[in-house]
Amino acid sequence: MRIVVFGATGGTGQEIVQRALSVGHHVRAAVRTPSKMDYRDPNLEVFKADIYDPISVAAAIEGQEAVLTAVAPKGFSLTEKTDLFSQSAKAILPAMQKHDVKRLIAVSTSARRGYSPDNHPVFELIIKNIFWRTLYSDVVAMDDLIMKSPVYWTLIRPPQVIDKPATGTYRIAEQKFAVPGGASIGRADLAAFIVSVIDAEQLYCKNVAIAY
Repeated sequence: MRIVVFGATGGTGQEIVQRALSVGHHVRAAVRTPSKMDYRDPNLEVFKADIYDPISVAAAIEGQEAVLTAVAPKGFSLTEKTDLFSQSAKAILPAMQKHDVKRLIAVSTSARRGYSPDNHPVFELIIKNIFWRTLYSDVVAMDDLIMKSPVYWTLIRPPQVIDKPATGTYRIAEQKFAVPGGASIGRADLAAFIVSVIDAEQLYCKNVAIAY
């Protein structure tokens, strides 16, 4: 398939790009700074686009069959709010409709409004509470926009994402915000799962939690 990946220079985004290429997809990496994309492959196109520039986002999506987004800020701040996630949805969703692209997979979070008993206690009581005002609340805003849209979306909901070689062994939970007791997931396994469900019709318009 022809897929476009937003957030392609981030840790998870790079894993998604490399995994998608390894199984034969044609990948357009939509990045704000093309020079930061140092991976090379005959089926990789590096495309300059900025989530805060809807025209460039629409240009990146044109001609593609699926949109994968793993946008994330460079660092997590306890004091500075972000609108990166909600802005990504505001730019991507209209562009998808404009160019008649139906499939969207977005990396979200197992955090949600209120208490989630499925989340690992460390994530639910410490990590989520620390970053709710500056990070997770905007992820939830992105989720709301996506879930109300007419595209065939799947929201992938990991807990803490860590750097770890692929294991091929993890748990998923459909229509859940969190895998019960799941504390983490490696980027490589997360990326492998995302790429494996690009054309999974059974996951259209569903939340899917993933964790070890």
